[in-house]
Amino acid sequence: MNETTNVCASAWKRFGDAKSTTSFLFLVASLTLGVNNANASETNTTIETQSCPANFNDVKIPSDGKFCQVFAANYPASMVLHVPQSPSSVVDFYANEYDIIKEVKSRTFMQTQDKNTTLIISTDGEGTQVDILVKRL
Repeated sequence: MNETTNVCASAWKRFGDAKSTTSFLFLVASLTLGVNNANASETNTTIETQSCPANFNDVKIPSDGKFCQVFAANYPASMVLHVPQSPSSVVDFYANEYDIIKEVKSRTFMQTQDKNTTLIISTDGEGTQVDILVKRL
């Protein structure tokens, strides 16, 4: 496990029950940037991606999902992926199982009714980034 993964897992544990998923994401982003900046003088930072699975902790992954990066495989679990569709198409893909809880600055936050799983869908270049956060199975 690398330092960035440790930072993300630690942040999710601290903010897993937080009311603000946005606060959690900003925390992870700032901590990750700090880790990457601290390591920049030591070595070149590489991002490891893997093939996307058909699902991640019972969350269906679009068949054309790519650049999957698991930040934490154990609970609370998190993964990020990219799909070539528009954010609205991705929201439609997940609409049967997840409710839209809010939209903030071009990001759509979706969540299961039990609040166990959160999806954050946002524009990413020519497609969409999907952040998946699962508290427990």
